[in-house]
Amino acid sequence: MGRFLLCPSYIGAYFLKILSVSNKYDVIAFHSTRLGILAKMIKLFKVNKKVICHSDNVESSLIKEININTGILKRILIGVDSILIPYSESYAVKNCEMITFITEEDQKAIQNKMSFNVADKSFIIPVLLNSSNLPSGQHGDYIFFSGSFDFYPNQHALSRIITLAEKNINLKYCVSGRGLNKFISEAKLTIPENLSIFSDVTSTKMAELYQNALLYLCPVKFGSGMKTKIAEALSHNLFVIADKDSTYGYNDAVKKNVVYSVDSNFFESNDTEKLEDLIKVINTTKKNQAKKTLSSF
Repeated sequence: MGRFLLCPSYIGAYFLKILSVSNKYDVIAFHSTRLGILAKMIKLFKVNKKVICHSDNVESSLIKEININTGILKRILIGVDSILIPYSESYAVKNCEMITFITEEDQKAIQNKMSFNVADKSFIIPVLLNSSNLPSGQHGDYIFFSGSFDFYPNQHALSRIITLAEKNINLKYCVSGRGLNKFISEAKLTIPENLSIFSDVTSTKMAELYQNALLYLCPVKFGSGMKTKIAEALSHNLFVIADKDSTYGYNDAVKKNVVYSVDSNFFESNDTEKLEDLIKVINTTKKNQAKKTLSSF
């Protein structure tokens, strides 16, 4: 429905509701530049309202990279979004009083697409998390991923991890998050023996799973929250292997071998040595950066 209103998000279907609710407030905030057309309409109908946009991804860059082997309807949707998103992104920046980013690289990427100085109306809100050093002498033995599994991008990521676990039987994997058991049951997934599942755990247990991990794997290819996952892993001093689309905005960490960016075919490849070889590289890097606080990235 949202696409019929030229909004590349399901939230577009709630435009009239948003317009009605906005009467009560002086400032309207939108989370995602996908909602730029809504920002434009708010400014058109409610000229005295101030609009803020919070951006956690450069959507026009991400949509170009999505190449999901999926049904025809999903591919049509992606095609429509690839047309609508650049316009929506432009509307978001032009019609807001302020736009926030979570990395400098995102800000610069948007700046390169605009004809005016974006810095004059933007600022960066970095992901700030407390550093949690690994206990000395303790080394994890599993590859870890976490997320909320009522969210399709994380469900897609889990399917990738299952594929890796089935092909790399000598490695241990661990996945944890909200709604995990429910999703596995509803999707009728078969979990390999080398993949441990922890569903709906406490924050204490989640922290323990991070601390005991060998490294963090982020096979998420699209959707909001990708950058936050990497930030959280780095806050626990974990090295990260991630789909290159998840690493957008972490160029400095990639250059310094803290985050390892891989192509999408890495997760579908039949070459079982790819992941093991990369882990060997990371273990070597760990020795060289033993005293480095990864959360500084």
